[in-house]
Amino acid sequence: MAATEINPALLAAAAERGIELLDADFEQIADRHSSRFDTIVAFDVFEHFSLDEIVTRLQACEEMLKPGGHLLLRFPNAQSPFGLAPQHGDPTHRSCLSRSVFEQLIQKSRFEIVRYDHQFRARGRTPVVFLVRLVRHFLRDVISACFNLSIQPVFLMMPWW
Repeated sequence: MAATEINPALLAAAAERGIELLDADFEQIADRHSSRFDTIVAFDVFEHFSLDEIVTRLQACEEMLKPGGHLLLRFPNAQSPFGLAPQHGDPTHRSCLSRSVFEQLIQKSRFEIVRYDHQFRARGRTPVVFLVRLVRHFLRDVISACFNLSIQPVFLMMPWW
């Protein structure tokens, strides 16, 4: 297991646990780790880079993954109303990301999008927390479906001039 991080407290915690730390600018060392990893995970990372930097880092990930390996990303969905607050509430975010953006960014790579979905939903440890979260997730899904239904006809009716 290896990791990269820029937060000093998390770097210290990783070092205490004996986790190998790679340079945060891992695209500089990708060739030394060619086909090393089965999975690369980047949670809340790629939105902090420009689109050009993202392409460079995707190429580095492609180099470091074993054949058949996976790249797992989490980022605020810039095309969802639910992703707007996380996306625009952090001044360090430099790119607005979504499935369509990544489809364009990976066109010249071997990557393909296998799954694009919301993040894991924790159930809660108590029945009350479980029910509250269940209702909240249900309402979010209903609202999201309504947005999708209401947005579709607008695009279909737009003139092509």
